Amino acid sequence: METLLRSVADGCGESLSGEVLIVSRLKRMDTIVGKLRRPGLSLKLNEMNDIAGCRVILTGQRDVELFYDALVERAPIKPEKGIKNYIECPKDDGYRSIHIITRHSSPGAGLNGLYCETQIRTRLQHAWATALETYDVVGGKGIKFGGGDADEKRFFVLASALFSLTEGTPLSSGIPAVLEELREELRELEKRCLIVEKLRACSGSVTILSSEDLSYAEYFVLDINYELQFTRIYGYAECESDDAERVFFEMERDKGPLRDVLLVKAVSIKNLLDAYPNYSMDIQFFLQCLHELA
Repeated sequence: METLLRSVADGCGESLSGEVLIVSRLKRMDTIVGKLRRPGLSLKLNEMNDIAGCRVILTGQRDVELFYDALVERAPIKPEKGIKNYIECPKDDGYRSIHIITRHSSPGAGLNGLYCETQIRTRLQHAWATALETYDVVGGKGIKFGGGDADEKRFFVLASALFSLTEGTPLSSGIPAVLEELREELRELEKRCLIVEKLRACSGSVTILSSEDLSYAEYFVLDINYELQFTRIYGYAECESDDAERVFFEMERDKGPLRDVLLVKAVSIKNLLDAYPNYSMDIQFFLQCLHELA
């Protein structure tokens, strides 16, 4: 799927206004188990669409629309519920992105009908999602999965709405129709919850560690330790994909609390860090945009 995404990006060429970030990853084991156990969600492992996933991050909403239109013409989209447009119809929590579920087969490996979920979003939509994930890590809130208190949830809904207005996309339900009312409520929530202050205090606090030059690497294993505040990155060349998977599964099996392990494919270490800034808590872009707009 990643090869197809890069081909689509190349085909769009100069029609796009800026850089296209494309990465792929395997879902973490604890996330898979958590999703299977989620209340009210009757789901079997072989029914999950996002164990394998790709992420495409574009400069703005027009770029998202151009890329999306080009992709749906070529992608082997899952017939039922293959596209979920959370930009046109944002989730109640403020999440915005387009999800496309595709089916793939690898006859040589004896595998057929495998699912992959691709997320397509703008840089601003990505900054919001990153900030929410970071806040969940800092406070152990689990807002992404329905946790957190009402004020915290409302803050992120309104922040998403503010970004929606900037990008000219539909708002979630229950949002003040007047911009100044939205800003005023957002400021009041910040006084009560100090969400921005907490995010600013932790931004960039996780050190990225690597003992080697990773310019050759296309597969990356991230070992994230939130307690000691470092992320150690191991790089592997294209021909070492089996080694990368082996190390990932060994670390995933042995990791304890306050640790995450991630296996990601990216064309460069820069693309990797740009696509996953939450693993270094680098959320300066979100804080800057929120300050300018609110």
